[in-house]
Amino acid sequence: MKSKRLYVILIAVAYVLALALSFTYIFTLKNINIEYNVAYSEESIFIEEKLNDFKGKSLVFLDEAEIEDALLEFVTFKTLEVKKVYPNSVSIKLFERQPIFAVNLNNGSYAVIDAEGVVLEITQAFSPSREIILIDTVLTGDDNGLAFNELKAGSKISTNDDQMFYAVIAMAKKINLYNCIKSIKLDKNVLKQYAYFTTYTGVELEIPQVLERGEDKIEVAFNEYDSYENDYTKSFDKITVSVQQDDTIKAVWSKKS
Repeated sequence: MKSKRLYVILIAVAYVLALALSFTYIFTLKNINIEYNVAYSEESIFIEEKLNDFKGKSLVFLDEAEIEDALLEFVTFKTLEVKKVYPNSVSIKLFERQPIFAVNLNNGSYAVIDAEGVVLEITQAFSPSREIILIDTVLTGDDNGLAFNELKAGSKISTNDDQMFYAVIAMAKKINLYNCIKSIKLDKNVLKQYAYFTTYTGVELEIPQVLERGEDKIEVAFNEYDSYENDYTKSFDKITVSVQQDDTIKAVWSKKS
């Protein structure tokens, strides 16, 4: 009787072990499917090599955050989605960040950032181009000017006035200035938070107090700039923006007014 009971127990244990082994085999990660927003990137080779380390692991116990953490070293890519697809796959969506701004750090280096302010690289070999807008700051000689905190690739740029800095980034994004703006200069002290947008035609758009309806102000200034179709007629001039008593925003050309 005891031997029969032992036999039943052994059969049950063997069944459970077989079930566990088949379960483990069926749900073992075999395929990692990556969707990019670009047709080809050299870095994709290194990304796929990195993710191969996850193959062979149990999909059931795999935490998507582990994959997201592994992707953090590839700073030029933003992880949009990591999704387990049973029985044996993981689907990943990656977005390649594009360099939009080069921030002069006033120490001989430039931080190249994307539209969200994420640092893609820190370089001393920045060359102006149509694809990248230079962001400069007015040096005040005291602690009141805009200053940059310690930066590293993959993190968002940090300053002593992030509210002002990211307000200006939002202003540039608001009207998609990327193709016509050559540089942006930020001027901060205890009394003002100004931004000066300089176009490739040499026109300066002065935006006072960027935290007060800054996006509306740059939109009005750019609409005024864009009202002249001939680049020659609007070259090397200045547009100044002000808020009127009736709360409307007015943009005025310095030479044409």
